[in-house]
Formats: sequence, structure tokens, C-alpha cells
Amino acid sequence: MHYFGSKKELFRRVIDSAPVPEVSAEPGQAAEQILNGIESRLGNEPTASLTLLRSMLTNPDAADAASTGIARYQSQIAQAVPADDAALRAAIISAITLGITVSRHLVQSDDLASADPEHVIRLLRPVIDSLTAHSGPPCGPSNTGC
Repeated sequence: MHYFGSKKELFRRVIDSAPVPEVSAEPGQAAEQILNGIESRLGNEPTASLTLLRSMLTNPDAADAASTGIARYQSQIAQAVPADDAALRAAIISAITLGITVSRHLVQSDDLASADPEHVIRLLRPVIDSLTAHSGPPCGPSNTGC
């Protein structure tokens, strides 16, 4: 309270000072940068961000602050995705990244917690590649070619 006035302001400052991973505007490069970021989080426990992640799961102020940082990351990804639904694809990639980080380091899911980061990345590569690649019209009831 003395330094920041409130928990919300503390969380906001942490998010504002946290580096947002750079994502290239080129789809192929973007996929590699996203995968490298995930691999880094798998191999090195991101202690500082885990504190915020733990808080955002239980504290609405931390969740609000975290959503700002997540939105910045998603915006960078969306700019690199040549698809009409780029924002949705970016949100899915962000959710995958967040889910893997939480599952490995906070929940410590047995298989994921002990998995070799390179193996996890090999499994994720086709998913991230397909989400960052150019696509035709969005899938829906009238598009049976999906």
C-alpha cells in the first residue's frame, strides 16, 4: 500500500514492466518465436510470472492487470496471422501458452511436468504452425470443406 496504493496498481506495474515476447509479423517466424517462448517457459521455471499467474487465478485485480499483458501479446500474434480470424487464433495460441505454463509449473501435471521440452515442442509445432498459417474462409455450418 505504501509504494503502490493498492494491489491492483502493484499488479498493473508488474505487467507494465514485464517484457512482452516479440513476435515477428512474418507467419513462419512468428510460429518459431512462439514455440521458442513456450520451450523457454518449459525449460526454465518463470518464477516472476508464476507469482502473477498464481495471483490472477484468485485475485480479480491481478486478473485485470494480467489481461492487459495478455492482450498485448495476442495483438502481436494477430498481426502476424494472415487470416480473417487472426484475433481468435491469437487468443487460442495465448491460451495454449498459458495452459502449458500453469499445468507444468503450478498444477504440476505429471506427464507435462516431467516431459522433455523438445518433445512438447515437437507435438505443438503442427498446432502452432496451422494457427499462424494463411487459411481460407472460416469454418462454419455453410463451409463443409473444413
